[in-house]
Amino acid sequence: MFKSKGASSFRKKLLFFTMEEINKKLNEDSHPIIDKHIFLKFLGSATMGVLESYVLEEVDSDIEAVATQVVQLYTKVIKT
Repeated sequence: MFKSKGASSFRKKLLFFTMEEINKKLNEDSHPIIDKHIFLKFLGSATMGVLESYVLEEVDSDIEAVATQVVQLYTKVIKT
């Protein structure tokens, strides 16, 4: 799905958007020893991976269950 040139551009924009949205949720003291850009890239890439797996039907859950689990993972990693 994300292999063509157009899809690659879309993926980059979606990753940037995802990282910006995650950044809005971070506190100043969220993981202070980790470079913020690396942290955002890690979480954004993880989110994109889950999204791609869902779209490619590699995940056997419905969208609500997937979203709930992703939120649970975020709450474990991000101090709000």
